[in-house]
Amino acid sequence: MNFHVPPDRVPREGLCRIWYRPLPPDRQPATMSCGHAHRTASRHGGLVIWASSPRSFQTGEVAATEYGPVSFDGVPPDRLPPPGSCRVWLDGVPPDRQPPPMSCQDASAYQRRHGGRVLFMPASDL
Repeated sequence: MNFHVPPDRVPREGLCRIWYRPLPPDRQPATMSCGHAHRTASRHGGLVIWASSPRSFQTGEVAATEYGPVSFDGVPPDRLPPPGSCRVWLDGVPPDRQPPPMSCQDASAYQRRHGGRVLFMPASDL
């Protein structure tokens, strides 16, 4: 599968990144090893992208593997959790009243008690 991203967001040769379609380019996860990207996306969803040829760096056309959708509906990009963290998002609650970012283990426990969606933002392994 081919996909287009801004040319300056194409990962360096030999590396990958997870791309979330609903997020703007400046809020996408950092470049990471391809193994880490595929393992993470297989658990959490997203699109793993990599340079398909030297032209990728001029055109932004990359190769991609889709691992499933991720819903960031209603979440302002500036309220996403920091890389490597999770955040529970409660639909219908104003952004400034949402629970803070936390460990993914704590977010899962919070979700079991209070509901909501667990948002995850992967960290680079580089």
